[in-house]
Amino acid sequence: MFLAPHGQPQCAHVIHSYGAWWEPHEEAVYMCMDYMAYSVAQLAAFGDGLPESIVRDVVLQTVIGLRHLHEALLWWRTHARSQASDAVIQGFVERITDRLTVALAELGHMDEAINMARNSLQQSEQRRLVVGGTPEVLRRLWVDHSRLGELLIAKGELDEAGRHIAEDLQISQQVLALNPNSSQAIADLGIAHLKWAELVVAQGNLGEAREALNLALQSIRAATQLRTRSEEAPRLLVAVLTN
Repeated sequence: MFLAPHGQPQCAHVIHSYGAWWEPHEEAVYMCMDYMAYSVAQLAAFGDGLPESIVRDVVLQTVIGLRHLHEALLWWRTHARSQASDAVIQGFVERITDRLTVALAELGHMDEAINMARNSLQQSEQRRLVVGGTPEVLRRLWVDHSRLGELLIAKGELDEAGRHIAEDLQISQQVLALNPNSSQAIADLGIAHLKWAELVVAQGNLGEAREALNLALQSIRAATQLRTRSEEAPRLLVAVLTN
């Protein structure tokens, strides 16, 4: 990873770039950046390899570095973005945020993952205020509420999780009302019902969980029927069932 900071704070886990230039004779771009004598793969080749504790630290530092790059990209959007690239950058930032949130949770940094999910939700709410409740904005809000609710369930904070999943259900119904023949919108509603079932199981309410699962299966069947003639139908069914 490398970054030309241009006013951004330094990060110990990011290799910094100090500029680049085009070499016409070799038709190549040369970059001036910090020197690394060995890669992790090369170090692992010595002796019996790297201890698990060191590998864990390397993974954590990589995630921290990626988060710094994510924040730097947000800074770049604020100071140097263009309208033509705004949508592409927005999608890229959202994908990076999602992956970092999942990585932090899997590494056991649940509080930091929840904070990142909350920040993502706050940015989506601000975007709705600016551009309105378009289907794209509403679906991003659906993703943010769903992920935050899932993380809060894992941490045992069921009351707050319930508020986010209830909002998730409401948003998925709004999107479906805008696109009643959208298999993606129907599938999203099914996933929201699955999340609600997961919540009420954690609360010990098995009867309500059974009802939510039935609603989820109805949505899954409806979404699959809309894609019966499409090659994406099996992929959709697997994606919903494993979410």
